[in-house]
Amino acid sequence: MTAAQEWMLEGMEKGLKQGLEKGREEGREEGRQEGERIALASTLVQLMRLRFRVVPLELSARVDAATKADLQRWIERILTAETLDDLFA
Repeated sequence: MTAAQEWMLEGMEKGLKQGLEKGREEGREEGRQEGERIALASTLVQLMRLRFRVVPLELSARVDAATKADLQRWIERILTAETLDDLFA
């Protein structure tokens, strides 16, 4: 193997290692964000059950599919919402 080939191989290996590490970091961040979203969804469903007793399945599914921003907004609204319709208005 020539010196140029060795240099190119070392560069490729270094690039692969850097790419793998960046992918791991991004995966950890995505996992952390999804974990936060799931925790918010769980909290909201618990609060809905405490406040309104019965949570229709379609609303539970809506909460499970919601964005973090939506969940935060609904959690704030649950303090003043008179009905589930008010909560999701």
